[in-house]
Amino acid sequence: MFSFLSKCDKIGVKYLILVFVEKDLSASAFEFNKKSSVELTREERIKLLKAWGFLRIKEGRIIEGTDTPLVSKLEGRRWNETPPREIVVAPLWICRVKVTNALFERFNITHKRSLYSLEDNMPVVDVTYWEALDFCRKMNRKTGMEFRLPKEPEWTKAAAPSGWWFVYKKGMKPEMTRAHTFSDGHEHGAVAILDPRWPPNFLGLDQMGHNVSEFTQGHYRIKNGNWGATDDGMYCVARGGNWGACPYSARVNRRMIVDVLDRNPRVGFRLAHDDI
Repeated sequence: MFSFLSKCDKIGVKYLILVFVEKDLSASAFEFNKKSSVELTREERIKLLKAWGFLRIKEGRIIEGTDTPLVSKLEGRRWNETPPREIVVAPLWICRVKVTNALFERFNITHKRSLYSLEDNMPVVDVTYWEALDFCRKMNRKTGMEFRLPKEPEWTKAAAPSGWWFVYKKGMKPEMTRAHTFSDGHEHGAVAILDPRWPPNFLGLDQMGHNVSEFTQGHYRIKNGNWGATDDGMYCVARGGNWGACPYSARVNRRMIVDVLDRNPRVGFRLAHDDI
């Protein structure tokens, strides 16, 4: 695809070097400079973000949610997708690809790969929301940057234009060839990032809204729990479809409510960064 290599000499910071070799991001592509950490300038941060495959998302208005949620046998409809509301999303940077096993394991050597995502360049899954946040913290300590997860409205802004039904079109019917979801005729499990069978979205983001769902930044507590429980715990939201869910899971408005301590072989994440 493209290659990038830097010696770190001019910047003088302990930072991560990403080398994109063809269509693979392997663990061997990462090196650390041994010089003392210094504060990066704005120009240096932007240069690094571009080199690491981040794209800048411009400020804009989105419609989060819908007044026609997906029909559900149990609920009647998926009411957690409602109502439609207009939100202004500030500019940000978001990574072109999801975090892979190879990258995640540079900061979490005890990670056990899922049987559904075994290769270095497949999205990391079976991680908790807390582990995703901890990965961002460790990356920031090494790089001097401020990586985080995208917030829900930011994810929507990057996934599809306001008002689209699916991440790849305005229509209300899924197309099996446009997203890697269950029973699409391909393998049962995650596929590698940058798989050419599924082209990037309108912004150039890889697998935005399919292959594996993605954690978003922000968690909340459910008090006054079921059957008299004081508390039903803390949850976060994962967005987008995945290889284990039906084609309708690739809808822009899909929201998966996830316990912050749960591991799921169909949920991973990608990195974001505040605008600079």
